[in-house]
Amino acid sequence: MAGVNDSLADAERLAEWVRGLPCKLNLIPWNPHPGSEFRRPEPEQVAAFKAHLQGMRLNTSIRATRGDDTMAACGQLGRAPAESPRRPRRPHGLPVIAS
Repeated sequence: MAGVNDSLADAERLAEWVRGLPCKLNLIPWNPHPGSEFRRPEPEQVAAFKAHLQGMRLNTSIRATRGDDTMAACGQLGRAPAESPRRPRRPHGLPVIAS
């Protein structure tokens, strides 16, 4: 998220956190949506974050954003703020209990 966890200092903290773990870091830029105060980092900032991690010999990739045009991308799943609340659906197979 722009200005929240996209700085090179944040990359340093992440590298320290995973040091010694066999892992791959998948960077997923924030997917903005109505009602959110957060912004997506600029592509140059995401690339610099990735390069910094790779410079510390961490296997790092940037995940492609898909589904943000239909509010179905990572971090967007849920009800838009203007929508009215829906009744929760009964999980499949559970009996209906009348009161």
